[in-house]
Amino acid sequence: MDLGLVPKPPPPWWAYPLWLVAGGLWGLGFLSILTIGVYVMFAALIVTVVALLLLHGPNRTTFLALSGLGLAPLYLALLNWGGPTTCPASGSGSAGDAGLSCVEKGSPYPWLVVGLLLVVVGILVAWLIARRYKQLAAKYAAAGTVPSDRSAPN
Repeated sequence: MDLGLVPKPPPPWWAYPLWLVAGGLWGLGFLSILTIGVYVMFAALIVTVVALLLLHGPNRTTFLALSGLGLAPLYLALLNWGGPTTCPASGSGSAGDAGLSCVEKGSPYPWLVVGLLLVVVGILVAWLIARRYKQLAAKYAAAGTVPSDRSAPN
């Protein structure tokens, strides 16, 4: 069963980082919606439309936008690392003596799990699709047939 997929040449190398950037901008836009998020989402929309136009529609690299989407939660987990509360060490053992105060941070673990899950799922889906295209190309090459170009993604 070929699911209507026809083997096509692989997309250009720049398609991979382009979709990562698009997904990263969408993730940053969602996380910063109350401040600069609207502007970042507008930039993400522009990058997404440019990617779709340059690549003639979605292709096997499009799922890497999921991985890019996971970069924003990973960055938020990095910012909250050491949370939920972080107190700087002082020489006398008391934070009040040196004028230092504790910093309230959120737990990084929910953000870490969401970010890693999105990155892994995006890479896994893109890899599975690429693998399926390679299998179809080998099947058509072994049979000596050239598949008709149906309107399938590349």
